[in-house]
Amino acid sequence: INMSDLPKAATNGIDYLRSTGLVPDATLEKAESLFRFLFAPSSDPNGLGATVKKLAESVADVMNCILIDRIVPVANETAMEEVAMCLQKQQQYFSGVVLSGLDGDETSLPSVVTYKIRHPAD
Repeated sequence: INMSDLPKAATNGIDYLRSTGLVPDATLEKAESLFRFLFAPSSDPNGLGATVKKLAESVADVMNCILIDRIVPVANETAMEEVAMCLQKQQQYFSGVVLSGLDGDETSLPSVVTYKIRHPAD
């Protein structure tokens, strides 16, 4: 965007509005500041490009915490306890959910499900 005609067009538009006196100078100064942010070169750490990059990096950091392998299905509560003990040694077990009253052949859940949340005591 920085290398396009948009920054020059925005500057010309502000200059025109300033020459008419129809728009207060404070408003035009805010518009100029906004355009500097929007049309800043990608190397400008305060520009839109750098801001979007920082946001994308932050989202990527958060998404690294949400891994698919954090959900481990097991056959029953006993198996969950065994897996939990192993994972807890590596500080990778946070909580487990045990669904009661299901035989394991269901393709969908009933409207009411009884469950237990198993969480290690710290």
